[in-house]
Amino acid sequence: MVIVIAMYLGFFAGGAILGAQALGLVFGTRIGVGRHHSDSAVPGPGRLRLQHVHWVGRVVTPLYIAVFALLTVALLKNWSSFHAASAIATAHFQLTPFLMVVSVVAAYYISYGPYVADYSRYLPVETSTAQAFWYTYAGVITSAVWIMVLGAGIQTVFARDDTIAGTALVASSLGTWLEVLTLMTLVVGLANIGAFNIYGAMMSSLTIVTSIFNGLR
Repeated sequence: MVIVIAMYLGFFAGGAILGAQALGLVFGTRIGVGRHHSDSAVPGPGRLRLQHVHWVGRVVTPLYIAVFALLTVALLKNWSSFHAASAIATAHFQLTPFLMVVSVVAAYYISYGPYVADYSRYLPVETSTAQAFWYTYAGVITSAVWIMVLGAGIQTVFARDDTIAGTALVASSLGTWLEVLTLMTLVVGLANIGAFNIYGAMMSSLTIVTSIFNGLR
């Protein structure tokens, strides 16, 4: 459970930095200021009920799908105009780095196990195990294949920039409106998952405390 708490806080910290970078590009703020606002946007368990966080997730999810679909179109449409894209033609497949990346991706997605364990407890009793498994599996595979390939493409053409800056540059190729929409969607989505991370860390901490007290009785 200590490792799980560290994982939750690590994801929260990473999301806060990415949110700060996105806010900095939109409003021109420093990373420290953006991180403060990004952290402040995360609703704590005491301020919002879990149902509200789930509601925000249901609203943000279709927006994410639409925005990243447009981002994919922007990358494919303007691929030949990106200078670094020509470097792929001279690249060669290497098995060892490929397997290393696959291992990193697998470890990353396996680390989402506590999320599934935490939130599957709120499913209706009549929900089948197969239904819960395939619903989760489909979401994981879709994001792994689509978003990570998209991210690799963005990193290829904008290797000198960080992830958020590269994403903003790709989005801006279709217009400033898509750049701003993409960055603000990232901020809202990161704030939403940040709330889940804080909630998960809190529940894991309570599990440790209650187990200790029950053991002392």
